Amino acid sequence: MQDSLRVGDEVITAGGIRGYVRQLDEEVLNVEIAPDVVVRLDRRAVAALVPEEEDDPDALTRTQSGES
Repeated sequence: MQDSLRVGDEVITAGGIRGYVRQLDEEVLNVEIAPDVVVRLDRRAVAALVPEEEDDPDALTRTQSGES
């Protein structure tokens, strides 16, 4: 999984931090964890790739009405 990472992917680290890959090379990733906060991580620190959510046209309506 670490070999398939690309810029823009959302990842979760082994420590539970979520962020977006902003730059990568063979062994190190730069991951943005907050606006303008970028950390350098070893690729092995990535525990999971967050799957892209499918478009849900009713999600905004449910959120605005308080439904989950």
